[in-house]
Amino acid sequence: MSRLSPDEAKNIAQKMEKRIAALVPSEYVESENQLKTGTVMPCGEAGYAWHGHLFLTLKGDPDFERTMRLVLADVRRDSQYRVGMTRLSDGTPIADIRGPLGAEYIAGEGVDDMQYEVSSSSPCFELPDGIPSGGSF
Repeated sequence: MSRLSPDEAKNIAQKMEKRIAALVPSEYVESENQLKTGTVMPCGEAGYAWHGHLFLTLKGDPDFERTMRLVLADVRRDSQYRVGMTRLSDGTPIADIRGPLGAEYIAGEGVDDMQYEVSSSSPCFELPDGIPSGGSF
């Protein structure tokens, strides 16, 4: 487990959310909403991770397949990440990105078909007093 503080781990996750969102072609992006708080959940044997979300509201006729290829190609160049693409039962592509120290990012079309969602799970960290597991942070 890393020696990251909860704030450091959250910052890493939020920066990666932004990096992934920035790869969506700007002609499709109407607005961005990165949630400031997330949830602290167990990570690994004895650690915890911060789970957050970033949402893009889209416009026009977004090409999710092309967007997935852009995201995966960019992140694949960074050797500290493992990337893959899966598909939902309806064929919708989803990017699955695994990072160092247990970090994970899932990106793809949101519940609304004019939304792109990036879900993050930060690198694992030790939970200090004052931050409850399952609580908002």
